Amino acid sequence: MEAMPAGGKLTIQASVDEDQQWLDLIIGDTGRAALRQQEMMAFKSFYTNRHGRLGIGLIMVKQIMESFGGEASLTSNEQQGTSVHLRFRCLSKPW
Repeated sequence: MEAMPAGGKLTIQASVDEDQQWLDLIIGDTGRAALRQQEMMAFKSFYTNRHGRLGIGLIMVKQIMESFGGEASLTSNEQQGTSVHLRFRCLSKPW
């Protein structure tokens, strides 16, 4: 929401791959795109571009996702905004 001070669109998309092995969750906005350096640093400990923040949010997300066999990534495009992609490993069916 902070990246869209003049308004914009926040989207949440969820899908399961063909083999039902992965659940992909994509959270995106149409706000200001992150600079390439910000995109590369986003998952580094204590990195932030906002005053008064700790910079531990995305690194914690990435570590939690990886500890459960998932993935976390960030992409940014000047025309489309920024998206966080979370990839969860699906449990096998119990039947």
